[in-house]
Amino acid sequence: MYIEIFGRPNCEWCEKAKELCIEKGVFYNYINVYRWGKEEFLAWKAINAPEWNTFPMVFVDEKLIGGFNELEKYFEPR
Repeated sequence: MYIEIFGRPNCEWCEKAKELCIEKGVFYNYINVYRWGKEEFLAWKAINAPEWNTFPMVFVDEKLIGGFNELEKYFEPR
């Protein structure tokens, strides 16, 4: 499982997503999208997460699953 969390500074939900991964013992990669230029971010978002408009944007194995709530549900026992 490979988790990427695309977030922004001072985002409570981004921090919670990172903390949840740590709690579950799962490696994640955090990407601060504010380090990108606005055009670069919007171009990336148009391709990778056009329907998602909040932070964080969480990807599992390169597939967008949603934000913090969806990540929390992903980790629930099945």
